[in-house]
Amino acid sequence: MQTNHFERQGISLIASVARIPWLGSAFRGFIVGLLCDGELYRFASYTGATIDHLHVTADKVVWEVSGPVMHAGQRRRARLCLVAHRDEEAVDLLHAPARTAMLQRVLESLTATVDVSLHIDGAGRESALFTGAAAMPVSNWVVK
Repeated sequence: MQTNHFERQGISLIASVARIPWLGSAFRGFIVGLLCDGELYRFASYTGATIDHLHVTADKVVWEVSGPVMHAGQRRRARLCLVAHRDEEAVDLLHAPARTAMLQRVLESLTATVDVSLHIDGAGRESALFTGAAAMPVSNWVVK
């Protein structure tokens, strides 16, 4: 998912999760970036961040990640919550790779929204740094 259509200027979100083939096996890898007030809060498999919760349905994605981020020049623990919604009536089914063929399995929508909240741990207390909602002009869900 990707959007920069927040009410507040200067906020952008990109989030992606996939099954990554690695050395004859596979793992669930992800990268999420939230640009907020000039700072990039990056949560990714390679930064030590973890997926605390991920639930995908045909019309909703609930995703929580946590991990170390840089905030105001210091390394802090943070938690990012994403809840994406889309109107199931307004989707198109697109082709996507599946092993050796292209199959119709990715739902794409132009009418999605996402609720975002970023919490930073400071002095042992978690505080909300950003909470907002945005339209997502394009969103993709892989059909299982």
